[in-house]
Amino acid sequence: MKATVKTAIILAIFAITMYSCKKDKDTTIRVTGITIYPTEDISLEVGKTITLTATVSPADAENKNIIWFSMGDNATVNALTGEVKCEKAGMSITIIAKATDGSETMASKIIKTIEPPESDD
Repeated sequence: MKATVKTAIILAIFAITMYSCKKDKDTTIRVTGITIYPTEDISLEVGKTITLTATVSPADAENKNIIWFSMGDNATVNALTGEVKCEKAGMSITIIAKATDGSETMASKIIKTIEPPESDD
């Protein structure tokens, strides 16, 4: 009988310990990849805008929000909508989409900035 009680106590302690370990484990599904659309090469004329979109993977990530920003001063980008406006031509700009879930996952898109075509006026 004593062995059965000891075994029951040991099993109970083991079960409580296992439950506690599982309870503290972070089970948040985080973003592991971002795809920016359109996926093809982009040239953007001065004064024109384009709105980029993105999808995140995995599809069941708990926080799918991203923030947009640019590297370089040839364009402005709306951090929430992904709308990019070309401010000046001559250099490419890099637009970055970054997950806001703490995963540090990012993707980038290079956009060539160009002068608008000459008018025949």
